Amino acid sequence: MVTSQATVDRFREVLAANFEVRVLKHLNRCFPRECASLEEPALTQLVRNSVRRADHYGFVNERDVCKYVDLALLFGSDFDTDPKLDWAQTILGSPDYGDPGERADDLFDQGMACCG
Repeated sequence: MVTSQATVDRFREVLAANFEVRVLKHLNRCFPRECASLEEPALTQLVRNSVRRADHYGFVNERDVCKYVDLALLFGSDFDTDPKLDWAQTILGSPDYGDPGERADDLFDQGMACCG
């Protein structure tokens, strides 16, 4: 069986849309106050932009991407370049991580420590 590129592309679009819906549900469940402060289109756009930025940093598994999105909601979509959040830049720019999951865990843990 041969699958066309158009079929593969459509499959990717469906998976991405499904992930987006699940992340939005997660955000509303885990961060209701922060989500209430944003209109639905703005929250959806934050998720889309954050998924792209997470990919830029090598986060590809859903768990790691979701952690990145959580931090974008809490600290702003540009938290990765915000000079006030130098901890994020340090972790994201560090060559010491071989595993993206470890980097995502450290990033999330540091973010939660700053919030808490």
